[in-house]
Amino acid sequence: MIQIRAEHHHDVAARERLLDACFGANRRAKTSERLREGRLPARGLAFAATR
Repeated sequence: MIQIRAEHHHDVAARERLLDACFGANRRAKTSERLREGRLPARGLAFAATR
C-alpha cells in the first residue's frame, strides 16, 4: 500500500535521484531550478509517497 506523508529530511537524496532520472542530470541548469536554488520547500507542501 502506498502512503503519502510529509517529506522528511532523509527523503531529500531519494527525491533528487528521482528528479535526475526524470528530467536528466542537466536539470539544474534550467531557469526553474536556478530559482529554487538555496530555498526550502514550502511548509506543509512537501510530501513523499512510500510503500
